[in-house]
Amino acid sequence: MNEVSIPPPSSSSSPPKEQEKEDQAKPPVPVSAPPPVPPNGTDKESDGGKGGAENQDVKEGGDQQPAPTNRNSSGQKLTVTVSDKPPPQRAHNSPLPREPSDVKIRRTMLTVMNTINVSDKAMESCLKKEEGYWNEQEEAFKKLLDRVYSGQKTLKDFAYLLKSQQKAALYAAKSFMLGGSWKAFGEEEGLGLKAVCITQHNLLNGVGEYFETIKEQMYEKPAAEALKCAKEIGVFAAKIKKETLKLQKALRYQRDLANKRWAQYKYACEKRHKCFEAEKTMRPSDDPYLAFEIYKREVVALHKQQASYNSVMGQMMAEFETREMTRARNLRSLMLGMVSTQKAFFEFASLSCQQAISKLTGVRLEEDLLRFRHSGGLLHNPHTADIKFEAKAMGLDFKGNRITGVREGSQAHVKGVKQGFRILEVNGRSAPAGHKDIAALLETLKKAGNPIHIKFGTKPAGMIFDRPPPNRKTQHIQIISNAECATVGDLSRMSKTMGFSSWTKMYCVITNSGIMHVMNSRDASTAHSSIQLHQSVIRLAPKIDQHAFEIEEATSGFFGSGTKIHTFRTKTENALVDWVVDIKKFLKTGKTEIKATK
Repeated sequence: MNEVSIPPPSSSSSPPKEQEKEDQAKPPVPVSAPPPVPPNGTDKESDGGKGGAENQDVKEGGDQQPAPTNRNSSGQKLTVTVSDKPPPQRAHNSPLPREPSDVKIRRTMLTVMNTINVSDKAMESCLKKEEGYWNEQEEAFKKLLDRVYSGQKTLKDFAYLLKSQQKAALYAAKSFMLGGSWKAFGEEEGLGLKAVCITQHNLLNGVGEYFETIKEQMYEKPAAEALKCAKEIGVFAAKIKKETLKLQKALRYQRDLANKRWAQYKYACEKRHKCFEAEKTMRPSDDPYLAFEIYKREVVALHKQQASYNSVMGQMMAEFETREMTRARNLRSLMLGMVSTQKAFFEFASLSCQQAISKLTGVRLEEDLLRFRHSGGLLHNPHTADIKFEAKAMGLDFKGNRITGVREGSQAHVKGVKQGFRILEVNGRSAPAGHKDIAALLETLKKAGNPIHIKFGTKPAGMIFDRPPPNRKTQHIQIISNAECATVGDLSRMSKTMGFSSWTKMYCVITNSGIMHVMNSRDASTAHSSIQLHQSVIRLAPKIDQHAFEIEEATSGFFGSGTKIHTFRTKTENALVDWVVDIKKFLKTGKTEIKATK
């Protein structure tokens, strides 16, 4: 059994020196220490408060790594020892061994600085990945926004052309061609409308009648519908631009803030190191532990904002695809109505109108949208293969742009083309969407007699907005938490209001800087109050409570120096002994004795 000598209460009338002699002459009062903790690391007092962990100090230059002492809500202490050597046994009635606090603090500071250096190297790589990821996200959103504006421009151009044709119809049928505007219309579209517009151009060349009787049905209503759709697209574009820029700005701010908090923590560690080197007293507010807690909170907030951004962008992409399909259907419907009206009023152009209707109804909206996804810069990590063919039979069977079969012994089979590949480009230009158009293009190039370069997509690539953002590594957070904290746990703090005393449950942290932070809760990142243990004296307070103790802190200010008393209590006697022993490790020489309260 280990013993801690506790002198009896001193008389207020005795002089200090005589009181010390009387204290030394009186026999020590034995206080039994709890038995050792089992090897499996069970908590103290798990057997109903009958046992506890024996206090052990780490020898200088030993193999053990200092670990923080955690306490649960009942004041129980959880100690994790890195070394696998057996703890040193202390002789009966021997004084508690204590490692000098400055040696322990210097060793802890060295561990923290080494961890910071390693973390900086890992964080440099992480920041590069973050920067590349967000640059890629911004570039993809710009391309998506350009696509939205391109669709809006198509509708506006459609309405403009209808109004221009309506005006030109008053003069003559030859003016209906509008200088080839219909032929040029739809060049930027990928919905097959370009071929339809060429058909419309040829159709209007044969028109020789006035269109006054059909202008409303043929021009005014489709133009009004096109402008209405264009307005809705403009509202949608402004909305997603505003929301996305706001999210990107918030993420950029949060990333910079997390980096700033990390820099502040490193600065606080350097400041603490200089303070101990100069043997100066560090202010509680400069403790690196507080700066580290703020940094940890900002990293968690950054991860939450990244997850929110990923969710919002996924919803935005789904809404864009829905609107894009609706726009394409509306445009096709307007064109069908217009051409159908032309057919009814121009019997002589019935054959041309039938051809235009056939082309419009044959437009494959899904294939074009898929093609945009593959060629619009919205895919990440695409797998492609560039293969050179001679101007002869290739041995390929395909539907759309997808390879459905490769003939054995053919050029394609020898060069490694496989079923499932997709034709993306032919001689450096985007391949047509339909398999008939691709076949016609390949036949034309074969007749020219020159080699044919085809770019295949070998594997499907995922949407760029489906990629989760890279999370910042957090392994160093636990390492630094263990290095910064010496003891943590719950204590009840006594406060007096208008002569009445009350106890408030507080979460207390003793850092390796020799400062005890008293916080309102475990999740708080700022301290309610802080105590400089290097300038304090501890004593038991049995008259206040059987498990109470007081810390008398020396203070200094503008009006002079003084003292401030902080009163705490634990739930059990074992917890009281543990807290007193842990606090004594940071007291200066000459102020380490335990005195009974007056």
